[in-house]
Amino acid sequence: MRPAPALSIAFTSLLVGHAATASPAAYDCDRTIQEISQAKLIVVGKAKAVATTLKDKRWIVRVTYTVEQTLVGKESPEVVVEESCLDAPIPEAQVGYPGVLQHCVNTQAHLLPGLGEDGKVAPVSAALVLNEKKSDLDGKPVAAVLRQSPFLPCADITALLKARPELEKISKQVMDTNGKTQFGLPRSPSMPIPVVPSASASASVSASAVPSVSAKPSSAVPVTTAPPPAKNGGCGCTVGATPAGPWPLLALLLAFARRRRQ
Repeated sequence: MRPAPALSIAFTSLLVGHAATASPAAYDCDRTIQEISQAKLIVVGKAKAVATTLKDKRWIVRVTYTVEQTLVGKESPEVVVEESCLDAPIPEAQVGYPGVLQHCVNTQAHLLPGLGEDGKVAPVSAALVLNEKKSDLDGKPVAAVLRQSPFLPCADITALLKARPELEKISKQVMDTNGKTQFGLPRSPSMPIPVVPSASASASVSASAVPSVSAKPSSAVPVTTAPPPAKNGGCGCTVGATPAGPWPLLALLLAFARRRRQ
């Protein structure tokens, strides 16, 4: 799952477009600069260990990274990043609402930089845009990949860059680094088994996939976002069987009408 080579070109176009017209109310946007402006720690490093735990229906993944460069925040030789999701089917009542992002079945919302598609350590450097959180495993402080919810409006990028011009340089470095890395997540017990595409389909996906800085994409993780929360909208998820349409009933009524005419 490698990003497209034209990633940096697309990012430059994004900055030019935002400089012309900022639309903070929109929902379809690249949230890279928005995420970077809120991060407490941004580092470039390599994953060296992955540990997984299933606790209270939560699939908890801990990745230890060796830090090669610190772009924002306090320097440290390594950082422990934790990602977790609910190892359970999405309730039908939650379809179309932000709660769907908490479930493991939505794998695109939980990908981690520097891991291969199988969720194992990949020998490549990755940029990590991080915040702090309490571990779901033991309550201790850990780092977490900062992800913007696709249900929230886009930020005013023009205003962010005006207030902090250095964000442009940091964003480019993060995007360039993650344009050469991989994103993955160890599969939880209830996660669907990935379908292996054909060679032609795989090439097409590889050429068009552009994960966000955090995964989404990102985040870390795809950049296409969703409209405001609405029942049965705002999420590409499907839950349960598709309800039967009206056609069987219509066919029965037509057959009954024909018999009466006879």
